[in-house]
Amino acid sequence: MLTLIIGGAFQGKYEFALTLKQTIINNLQDIIKEFMLKKVNVDDEILTLISGEDKIIICREIGCGIVPLEKSEREYREITGRILCDIAKKADCVYRVQAGIPTKIKG
Repeated sequence: MLTLIIGGAFQGKYEFALTLKQTIINNLQDIIKEFMLKKVNVDDEILTLISGEDKIIICREIGCGIVPLEKSEREYREITGRILCDIAKKADCVYRVQAGIPTKIKG
């Protein structure tokens, strides 16, 4: 079972994930940035990361707010958003956590 948890910074995503008792991959947005800096195929690396056993993927929403001036930061936001859309399609459950309250938006 694949579960995706999204939400803003410090909203209780990780604490909620702990209640689900599955393998947790936290801060997907940072993992994506690392792959981009290493200049590897981000899509392939993420697919490998999320495949296999039951997993919970936690990602901070980074697409809200002011659009960055730097092209690389805009590309990072676009790639992260696209990957989240792909994971959400594959996920059995998707939750959005805000103010410590999880809302199930898929599954």
